[in-house]
Amino acid sequence: MTVSTPGLSGLRRAGALAAAALAAVALAVAPGAHAEAAGVTLPIGDADLTQVSTSRTLADGVTLTRIVRGTDPAPADQINTTTRGPWVVNVLTIDPRRARGHLKATYGPTLGQVEKTTDLVRDAGALAGVNASFFTFTASQLYPGDPVGLGLYGGKLLSEPTSEPGEVNFVVDATTNRALTGKLTWSGSVRNRRTNAVLPLEFVNHPPVIPAGCATLVDQTRCAEAGDVVQFTPEFDSATPSGAGVEVVLDRLGCVVRTEATRGTALATGQTSLQATGRDAAACSPWPDAAAWTEPRR
Repeated sequence: MTVSTPGLSGLRRAGALAAAALAAVALAVAPGAHAEAAGVTLPIGDADLTQVSTSRTLADGVTLTRIVRGTDPAPADQINTTTRGPWVVNVLTIDPRRARGHLKATYGPTLGQVEKTTDLVRDAGALAGVNASFFTFTASQLYPGDPVGLGLYGGKLLSEPTSEPGEVNFVVDATTNRALTGKLTWSGSVRNRRTNAVLPLEFVNHPPVIPAGCATLVDQTRCAEAGDVVQFTPEFDSATPSGAGVEVVLDRLGCVVRTEATRGTALATGQTSLQATGRDAAACSPWPDAAAWTEPRR
């Protein structure tokens, strides 16, 4: 498998990390940002609300600012509509001129499962942690940690960006502290090296969907409706999602290790797999030799 990231050409890909949609916790990587965070008036709620800001230094060049706007808790039935708060915003400020550490993205033991931020910080031996991209959570009982949006770890694409207008990507080169913020798009395809046949790649590390008209077909190669082709990496979980469809396991060079008539298998280090449902299952079933690549673009 080869990975091309032309939209991130200004970064060293080996150190590129990504996160999306920072919400109640803000991360600032800039000189002087601590003073700005402590002095800002949050533009939320009624104008007469009390606001209190406190700051503490976690390490040289690293400051945590806590901003509380409002004092009285809202009734349970007014939490989504109240103009009285309270709102709590934590701002972690990193001055790259003084801080001696580095930024690192982590997902824990596997992508597919969830962990508390405090556990991720402890396991990584980190000073502080910030929630990053969204994940499926209650939408998937088997894989609640399945990321929704861009996920780059150590320069490796483990989750593709969505087309949702609300997704904003934050990419950091941990080796240079250079950052890129904006909207990244993505496209991917799978090519058979022998026949040059090409299939579109819908997702990375996201369970494929079985077409509704073929839901009862155990043999998806008999399905005439469009399905999904998805790439999985060993980081996803202890095994790839199981179910009807075809799965092709590839080695690190993109050569076929085995082809399974159903989905769900354990991947060894360096292996990836392609899962296909719908009519794409028939196209993948005789796949003798394949290579996959993905291209996130800004």
